[in-house]
Parts: sequence; C-alpha cells; structure tokens
Amino acid sequence: MRTQLSAPVSLMLVVIGFALIYYAFHSNGWNWNGDVSLGYVYRSMLYQSRVLVVAGFVVNAWGMGSFINAVLVGRRNDQLPPSA
Repeated sequence: MRTQLSAPVSLMLVVIGFALIYYAFHSNGWNWNGDVSLGYVYRSMLYQSRVLVVAGFVVNAWGMGSFINAVLVGRRNDQLPPSA
C-alpha cells in the first residue's frame, strides 16, 4: 500500500533537493551573480556532481508532487480517519 507524505515532510524534501542542487553547482564555481552560466558549470562537472544534480531534481520533484497532492487532495476516501 502506498502512503501519502504529509505537507511538512514534502517541504523538507524540496529543501533537501534544492540544497543538493545548490551544493553541486556552487562547489563547481557557480554563484548567484551570474558570472558563469549553469550550463557551462554543468558541462564542466564530474559525473559524481552530475549525479548530485539529478538526485536533487528527483527529490525536489518528488517533494513538490507530494506537497501538491497533500494540499489539494487531503485525506483520500479509502483511508480511515485517525483513531482518537
């Protein structure tokens, strides 16, 4: 059975994914000023850093999808209410 992530856990996944992406790009010479483009930095990365970027995007997408699902859908009909 697939369980739904709560909204706070989903937001934590988004933050973790963003941190992975930021760390990979920043450690390879990118900064917020835009001196070097993201494409140039990505092409010059080692494969380990590229894996971090892809993993960050995957975790970020998973977190955003879970967050949107948790906010829009809420509790599904087939789930029992929590026992008091």
